[in-house]
Amino acid sequence: MARPSRALRLRIASALVLVPIAVAAVWFGPPWITIVVGVAGLAMAWELSRLATTRQLRRQDWAWIAIGTIWIASGCAAFLWLAATAGPLVVFWLLGVVWATDIFAYFVGKAIGGPRLAPRLSPNKTWAGVIGGLVGATVAGLIAALASHSPIISITCVSFALSLVAQAGDLAESWGKRHFAVKDASGLIPGHGGVLDRLDGLLAATQALALLTFISAVHIG
Repeated sequence: MARPSRALRLRIASALVLVPIAVAAVWFGPPWITIVVGVAGLAMAWELSRLATTRQLRRQDWAWIAIGTIWIASGCAAFLWLAATAGPLVVFWLLGVVWATDIFAYFVGKAIGGPRLAPRLSPNKTWAGVIGGLVGATVAGLIAALASHSPIISITCVSFALSLVAQAGDLAESWGKRHFAVKDASGLIPGHGGVLDRLDGLLAATQALALLTFISAVHIG
């Protein structure tokens, strides 16, 4: 059996450190979740500011920076709001869906290859990886539904949709990096690049789930 590449070993090692921190922060709640989300938000803001030092900024560059700042802030706020209103189990489901999307997309994309999704934006992303990510998220949703005795169809459908949103967020961040001509937001996380590289999909999926939760609450009320 071939040994995992150095990049893959770094990805796994980083995940083994960061995942328990995220899980513990969600489980124990404030102030730990606030601290962890705050640190992640500041790291992403710093990474975004680094893009402003790569060249003489044009008007459209400032638009990217402004939108990115709002995106990061709203994603962090949405995550904390979900944790406070929906509870840790919903947040664990969200994390499971996004992580399953990333893991399945990575390994299926590597194993199958095939046509590229958007070569100009992200040359490594394939349609096979997209489908793999959707399958992984659906499986994660099915497990969550069975474990919590929730409606299977609705939970798996929402999980599928959140996977689509997460992958769109990932692609949008790749678009931003292409715009600023950088490979990674930073090198803070070995094997993954920057915090923004790691959390781009989660930022998108969190805001989508928060919006859905808010609309559902208003409708019920």
